[in-house]
Amino acid sequence: MSKLYRIVQGGFAGIFALTIISVYIRGIKHLHLAVTTEILITLAAVALMFLLSLFYRKLKNKVSSLDNRQTDRIFLGIVLGMLAVQLVFAFVLHAPPSSDLGYVDKMARSFAENWNTSHIYDELPKRHFNYLVRYPNNQALFVMLSLVYRGCYLLTGRMPYIVPVLLNTFALNLSAVLLYFIAKKIFRNNAAALFSGILSAGFLVFYTYTSFYYTDSVSMPFTLGSILLFLSGIESKKKIRSATELISSGLLLIAGYKIKGSVIILIPVFLLYLVVFTKKFNILKHIKQFSLVITGCIVMSLLSGAFIGSFNLDSKELSNEIEFPPTHWVMMGLRDRGGFSIDDFWFTIHSGDYDQKKAANIEEIKNRVSDYGFAGMTEHIAKKVSWTWGDGTYFINYYLHKGPKSALRSFLGSDVFKIYCSIYQLMMLFSILISFIKGAVSKRQTREIFMRILICGVYFFFIIWETRSRYLVNFSPVFILITASVIRDMSARLFKSQSHTEAQNETLKHIA
Repeated sequence: MSKLYRIVQGGFAGIFALTIISVYIRGIKHLHLAVTTEILITLAAVALMFLLSLFYRKLKNKVSSLDNRQTDRIFLGIVLGMLAVQLVFAFVLHAPPSSDLGYVDKMARSFAENWNTSHIYDELPKRHFNYLVRYPNNQALFVMLSLVYRGCYLLTGRMPYIVPVLLNTFALNLSAVLLYFIAKKIFRNNAAALFSGILSAGFLVFYTYTSFYYTDSVSMPFTLGSILLFLSGIESKKKIRSATELISSGLLLIAGYKIKGSVIILIPVFLLYLVVFTKKFNILKHIKQFSLVITGCIVMSLLSGAFIGSFNLDSKELSNEIEFPPTHWVMMGLRDRGGFSIDDFWFTIHSGDYDQKKAANIEEIKNRVSDYGFAGMTEHIAKKVSWTWGDGTYFINYYLHKGPKSALRSFLGSDVFKIYCSIYQLMMLFSILISFIKGAVSKRQTREIFMRILICGVYFFFIIWETRSRYLVNFSPVFILITASVIRDMSARLFKSQSHTEAQNETLKHIA
């Protein structure tokens, strides 16, 4: 089986190599950067990896003399520093929300003030009447914001926009903390875990997304929390603790899924990891472990369904008439770069009830696949993956370009910001490629295979689904973990011969 796993990882390494080429050709272009700038970005990404490998060696030497508590204190300092910068971004970039977040926010504020659903659609465009029925994926966010605003309204008589911004800032900061503890679980090495925390501090998504309190960032701590509890649960020797962690992992997984649908990817990822990583496959043990996760999923599905249902946001009859089926997003993902299409929006609206919409979508999916042919589909996928993976800004300027002018807002629109983000993104893409190559050539499978499985799941999900670079945000900490792993290995290889020479010199000194 290990040979098969290596072949699969080798195949995905090839796929990701083509992805990077496509990103280079197409992905960075939409940021409107010159070709020479793209070349310099590529060279800078490679150079950054080497510089970070030097830094990692020094960090490893420093951390080697520290215990867990001391390392955690250093990371705490990093997190507090991140929080200070995050708060600056939150307050300076704060502006009334727009696009889908704007719609959800308006509805939540209306509901929080009146505590009924009679007028929640009054301020929305006519095409978005019954928005929450058409897009039930945003019901959980609506409920969360409604409760936050209701609490503010009852306490102060006001519903300031800054409150959800601050809660989102907390979610992003908590995500950085969870990333650190996942790193400790995977790497079993304080230096690598601390290095992962340092890389997260340099990842601008943790700052730029503070003001954009949409599902991408709000779902991040649920995604990471579920991963951490799963990894901890399957390795725990204590039965009660293991069961509790695995059930809790399922609870957080579905909580995240209710906020951001793509979190559902974790279910097959968890299952595959149980099958792939375990040295001695124990089918009964793994069935039990996976069943506990699914138990948590079922419990949270029932609880969240009942709680959200108590808000009376829709009915079976209304849903049948208005709700978009999942096939709509698959169909939309087959147009051009796979992003939102207003034409596809109207196509589905005018296709009848739920079943008719579904049938019309499926027919259109067949037509588009047929029209593309092999060459056209290849071209389409190349466009789509570059659109998804090539934007290191994660599309944030689209949502934050409005609001009071400031030096920070100007910075987000500058080439400096775009270049920095592109360098960081390319570094992570190179790291993902190298990680899969490592998995293909190495006979020894480590815990890091979890990250590769998750990357595969995310990659193929967004080839099928409607996509945008923003949709990667809640999974982006996994890119950081892979980058930390690759740079750690680079550092070990680069300084292996040097360390050997130093050891020889030390031995000669003792002999002399």
